[in-house]
This record gives sequence, structure tokens and C-alpha cells, in this order.
Amino acid sequence: MSPRDDDDFLFYNFHPPDEVRIFATPRAAVKRWDSSVLVFDARIGDGILRKYSFSDRWFEVHCTFDLNGPLRAERGAISWAFNCDMCTPAILRGGGLYNVDLCLDVLVQPDGITYALTDEDDLASKSAAGLLTRTEVLGARQGADELIAIIRSTGIITFLEEILPFDSVTDNQPQAPPEISTPAAVPLFALRERERVWPPTMLGRGTPGK
Repeated sequence: MSPRDDDDFLFYNFHPPDEVRIFATPRAAVKRWDSSVLVFDARIGDGILRKYSFSDRWFEVHCTFDLNGPLRAERGAISWAFNCDMCTPAILRGGGLYNVDLCLDVLVQPDGITYALTDEDDLASKSAAGLLTRTEVLGARQGADELIAIIRSTGIITFLEEILPFDSVTDNQPQAPPEISTPAAVPLFALRERERVWPPTMLGRGTPGK
């Protein structure tokens, strides 16, 4: 990945089988963007969302902070402060970023250590229906295994703060709701094209704790 110079960039997030979420994010919200990771802060309601997206890992991490700084906990399978989506590595094409949501989520409590793996049934059903490539299914498992290994070794807070410390979180203009499109409008998300864009050679990237 590398940054673009325009005021906004588009992030295309595909949720198979039929929903593409297109987020327009102000370039000013970006805190780090290099060959391996994108980090940006955006106002969501009365909080600040921070997103860590990777070009070499099969997951991304979202965490939300109150406007005065502390992590915000949400209720779900557990009381979580970190929502980690298993997804394809993000790729840059024509100034836009693209990835595919791979169903599995890891939710992590504010302590950065206690976690829950969710949506395994969703991954199994979409895999059985042929909606995901074989590489994507393996990548979802790899991403979950890698992330859980990080949580169990250093904890997710240490991992993320080594990329960009939490005390650098800043308020920005609100993140606009995503535009909803279909995969037919984004040829890159066709199943056979995804087999080419995210090939088996991308498995094995990323090292737990690194």
C-alpha cells in the first residue's frame, strides 16, 4: 500500500455474496500509511473510530475511543473494545483500497487479552455455498490463528500500540455512512478475479507478534 494525494480515498469492503460497502475517508484522517499498514481515525457518532488495515495480514482491527480518550466498550458476545474482522489483505488499485470480509470475527475485551471468536457458522455456510475462494477460507483461519496467537503472547494493545500509539488518537470530521453497491459494479470482486488478486501465495504472510 501507499498513500494517494487526493483529499479523500475510497475503501471498498466486500461482504459476500452481494454487498459492497464503499467508505470515503478524508486523507487528513490518515495517521500512518505505508507498504504494510493503514491507520486512520474518524468520528463515528460521539466517539472516534480507529482502523488498522494491513496489506500482509488476513485481518483488520477496529477500536473506538471516547472523545476524551478512553477506549469504549461495546456489548456483544463479550464486552468488547476491539472488533477484529478476518479479511483478505488490503490491496491498492487505482487509488482505492479493496478487501473482502471473511465472516470470522475476533472480539477482544478492553484488557486486550480476553477474546471470543465468532461467526464460524457463517464462514462454514458461505464456504459450502461456494461464495468464498479456497484461499479466502484458508486465509480466514490463518488470520484468526495469527491474531489469537498475538493476543495470547503480547496482548492486542501492545501489538497495536507498536504500530501507532493510542495517545495519538485525534478527532476528525465525521466518517460519512458507506455507499452500498453490488459486486457487479466492482469487477475485482468477481469470484474468479479474487482467485487471481488474492492467490494462495499470499497465505503464510504475516508473523504472529511481529
